[in-house]
Amino acid sequence: MSVQLYITRNREYVMRDDVCIGVRDRRTGNWLSGHVAIDQRVQAMVRPRGRKVVAQPFGPHVGSSLYFPRGPVVTSAVRKVRTASSRTHTQLNALPPA
Repeated sequence: MSVQLYITRNREYVMRDDVCIGVRDRRTGNWLSGHVAIDQRVQAMVRPRGRKVVAQPFGPHVGSSLYFPRGPVVTSAVRKVRTASSRTHTQLNALPPA
């Protein structure tokens, strides 16, 4: 399974395939264990186009936002996508269960 980090303006979303397994605040570096996106599948990537919002399949689409249906949660635009580091894995595994 691939673990990727989707970086937006304020948050880092740790994704295992299309499921969010962790959210970290970029300013503080704190893990947000109660974030509603955790354990949700991304339903689509969305991007404004004129007055419409265009959905596309989940993938490393810089400039698009992650859309999670429960909440719903729509992130700010993804700025960068990279493979999660071993440090990120270690920090996630050390978190207490939600």
